Amino acid sequence: MREAYTAARAAGFGCINLDLVYGLPGQTRDGFIRTLEAIVELRPERIACFSYAHVPWLRPNQKRIDPAGLPPRDVKFSLFALAVEQLTAAGYVWVGLDHFARPEDELAKALRARVLQQNFMGYTVNSALHLLAYGMSVIGEVAGRYVQNHPRLGEYQRTLDDGRLPIERGHYLTADDRSRRDAIIGLMCNLELSLGSLAELMEDPRELFAPFAADGLVTIDGDRVAVTPPGRFFLRNICMALDAYSHPVDQPVYSRAI
Repeated sequence: MREAYTAARAAGFGCINLDLVYGLPGQTRDGFIRTLEAIVELRPERIACFSYAHVPWLRPNQKRIDPAGLPPRDVKFSLFALAVEQLTAAGYVWVGLDHFARPEDELAKALRARVLQQNFMGYTVNSALHLLAYGMSVIGEVAGRYVQNHPRLGEYQRTLDDGRLPIERGHYLTADDRSRRDAIIGLMCNLELSLGSLAELMEDPRELFAPFAADGLVTIDGDRVAVTPPGRFFLRNICMALDAYSHPVDQPVYSRAI
């Protein structure tokens, strides 16, 4: 990895992103500290710190992994908290949910200017009407529709050989979908949201965030809901409260149940 990074620098790449995964089989706190130290030494412009998802029913190759070797929930949480602590101490800016950027990087500048965006590829400084996706299982957005390609290589290749787009499924975005997406992106990027923007979606948006406020994960001040420092670690769960597909709209996700 170090050789590839050095070669990219030598080739003239001015912005390099490294992906970190925490919660891997056999991963320990001491080992993760060494990884973080090595990453900080390299000084990439951006770092994305993702949680390992053990989904053997979706990825059969993961069936060879013994679940007993996966870090327990509390250890996994502490690994991400360690990443936040170490990377911010090294001068990186914590961006949104799980990205980090050097202060002079465009991602950090977009965060400060409140023009940060998010799509299926993660956080970005640009917004686009269409997102074309190439490759297996990837998701694109075209003409107000989400489209996902076939996740299996054989089907992906056969569809292309037949002269057809390798799309497995799609979803047309309704006006409600778009409004909820804008609200979720607002929270994911800016860590705050105007409750007035939700007026057309629900009668009293304050009730939706009340359980999180009771747990100290958000504050509600007039028309504004803002994520607290502890709440950042549960940002995804807070945003799920706005997701009409993950649970019934009239049954908010309570933070204590996460």
